[in-house]
Amino acid sequence: MVENSNMYILIPYRIFALNYFLGFPSSGYILAIVNKVKCVMGEILKKRLKQEKFSSIEQETLLNLFIASNYLHLKLEEVCSEFNITLAQFNVLRILNGVHPEGHPRGEIIRRMVEPAPDVTRLIDRLIKGGLVERYSSKDDRRLSLARITKKGINLLNKVNPEVDKFIFDYSSSLTKSEKENLSRICEKLYAVEVKN
Repeated sequence: MVENSNMYILIPYRIFALNYFLGFPSSGYILAIVNKVKCVMGEILKKRLKQEKFSSIEQETLLNLFIASNYLHLKLEEVCSEFNITLAQFNVLRILNGVHPEGHPRGEIIRRMVEPAPDVTRLIDRLIKGGLVERYSSKDDRRLSLARITKKGINLLNKVNPEVDKFIFDYSSSLTKSEKENLSRICEKLYAVEVKN
C-alpha cells in the first residue's frame, strides 16, 4: 500500500455508459477525488465500514466501487432535485435531447439509460405531466409510441447542465487529461465483456 497526497477513487457509475450522461471521454466514469488527504490506501474504506480487514483486494475494490457509486449517485440526485427532477428523469431528458427534434420509443430509452428505471413508462408520464416531454405516434408505424423532449424540457436542461458540469469539474480537476484517459481505459475492463456490438 502506498501513501499519497491525493487519494483517487475511480468508479464505473452503475457500470454503464456514463460518457453519454456526464461527458467523460471514451467511457463512462466518475472520478471521486479526495484532495490533499494523506492516507494509506483502504483506510477510508475501513473507517466507512468500521471494518479492519478485507478477505482480498478484489473484495476491497468491489466495496469501494459500491460505496463511491452510491455516494456520487446521491450527490447527483441533490443537483437534480434543485430543479424538481430526479437523476433518472435528467438522464431521459439528455437522451431525448440528443435526438431532438426526433424522439425515441420506450425500449430505446431504456437501452440508453445509465441506470434503467424500474418503470420507465411511469417516469416518462411524469415528464409529460410536467410539460418536459411529449408523446406522439411514429409516421412509419402509428402503433409505435415515441417520446420527444419539448422546448420546456430543453430550457430546463440548459439550466441543469451547467450544475452537472460543475459537479464533474469538482471531481476531476485534479487529474490531467492523460490520467483521466488511462483510468478510463483501465476501468473499461470491468464491464467490457458485457458490452455487445
